[in-house]
Amino acid sequence: MAFVPGYKHDLFLSYARAEGAWADTFRKALCDEFHVRTGEEVTVWQDSRNLRVGQKWDDEIKEGIRSAAAFLAIVSPSYLKSDWCRDERAVALEKTIEALKVGSFHRFLKVIKTPDPDKLYEKMLGEIEDIRFFNPADDFELPEGSAEFTAKIRALVWQIRELLTLLGNKGQKLYIAPGALDTLKDRKDLENELKDRGFTVKPKVPLDPTFGKGPIRDAMDGVSHAIFVFGAVYEEFTADQIQVARELGKPVVYWLQPGSGQMEMLRRIQDLGELP
Repeated sequence: MAFVPGYKHDLFLSYARAEGAWADTFRKALCDEFHVRTGEEVTVWQDSRNLRVGQKWDDEIKEGIRSAAAFLAIVSPSYLKSDWCRDERAVALEKTIEALKVGSFHRFLKVIKTPDPDKLYEKMLGEIEDIRFFNPADDFELPEGSAEFTAKIRALVWQIRELLTLLGNKGQKLYIAPGALDTLKDRKDLENELKDRGFTVKPKVPLDPTFGKGPIRDAMDGVSHAIFVFGAVYEEFTADQIQVARELGKPVVYWLQPGSGQMEMLRRIQDLGELP
């Protein structure tokens, strides 16, 4: 199962046949480190059956690219000369590189294994930051298993984890309850943070008691959680939104400021009955 829901694979690994042995070692190190850092498995599509020499390329490899959350290119002089790798990039870029941007990341990842003499690796999608697995002093690959190699793997895992997390959050909707003016800044900061993390935040307009419960119910429809930022005192409108969340069976997150003024709100919440 992929780390990101909705995809068959998390990564599609694109590399030249000449780099097959290195790609195997790289993939194992990447998967092991990802599991250590997240406790989750990252799934990687890799052409281990050499489909490129057969008739199944159009079906299996294209489907592998399109069903992966991200495309990872292992760039080397052999990669830059490969027609197969060029065609794989073309499939990955069907929707343009800008369409592959998620937050500050791209769903096209560049790993530079071996630099070419003309430094074309820098010009290939030059707007995308790459991670270089070679020593800039002599252009030789970092020894597999060395401290430098492991550090590059960890940097790549961090980038992949952030990208996949953003993709996993994308499309997930959260309800942040409008409330008292003294919670406005905290709510806005929370809303901005969640949007930066890829979530869709509802309601689209700051509701208040003049709207009634209908728009509250509509805004909560389809959200995964309802989040409430409590102010200094009990507020009836917040209690109304909590009641709607309870009726809809929404999991609820409470964000409480310290102070004795919260005791009445907490008591009233308990009076509303069990919440998921």
